[in-house]
Amino acid sequence: MRTAKDIHLHHRRAVRRVRAAAESGDGGGAAADVARLDAERDKALAQLQRHKEAENPMNGAQQFMPGVFIGPFAVARDRSQLQKLGISHIICLAAEGRPQFRQEGSDGVRYLEHPLVETDTTLEAGAAMLARVLPSCVRFAHTALCGRSTTGSTGSSSTGSGNRVLVHCLHGKTRSAAVAACIRAVLLKEPLDVAYKALQSVRPVHVPADWMPTLAAAVVDLMAAAGSSSSAVAGGQAEGAKAVSYTHLRAHETEADL
Repeated sequence: MRTAKDIHLHHRRAVRRVRAAAESGDGGGAAADVARLDAERDKALAQLQRHKEAENPMNGAQQFMPGVFIGPFAVARDRSQLQKLGISHIICLAAEGRPQFRQEGSDGVRYLEHPLVETDTTLEAGAAMLARVLPSCVRFAHTALCGRSTTGSTGSSSTGSGNRVLVHCLHGKTRSAAVAACIRAVLLKEPLDVAYKALQSVRPVHVPADWMPTLAAAVVDLMAAAGSSSSAVAGGQAEGAKAVSYTHLRAHETEADL
């Protein structure tokens, strides 16, 4: 595909030829021809921009573990993209991007909402704010992946339930990345740094380095609460929670899944 520089260069050359022909008396409709060339240039530039947007990973959602995706609010508010991805559950972490499709009947999208303000989470207390919402986020993702399908989808998420989870903030870069990495770490029983690197391999995310110790400690606490075969990732807060086993998720984590 041509670059913007190529498009502008082609346009300038074509316009010069048209004007040169007009000056020599060989071209009678120079103004109309220049207008046509301007329109062709604008159309080509618009196509190039759409192509760039489609290729930019930050504009879409990526699967970073079986059945769980990370993305921006733009995906969460786009019903067609949600349907294409088979999303049944959404973890919303942005006060600027509130839920768009509240559950309506048994086939609706289910939400967990923590409306965190971006400017608040950039402060020193940001990691602590995110750590406080982790138990409910991990529990919500676990219930979705291991529970009954809410959409009737058979999907290819390899989670058994057919459900798929989207974790998003506004840009899908920091708040959602921090929570997504922790979800992966707890459910796949990985160190947080390993989970974060796996997330970075599919999306250009950025979690501040000074957040990592607080988040890693929260992950360790959640793993300890879950234990090897104990009840509830949330530390027993959900009544009647069944024993948790995430090993089947790791078994299905293939290149095709990710």
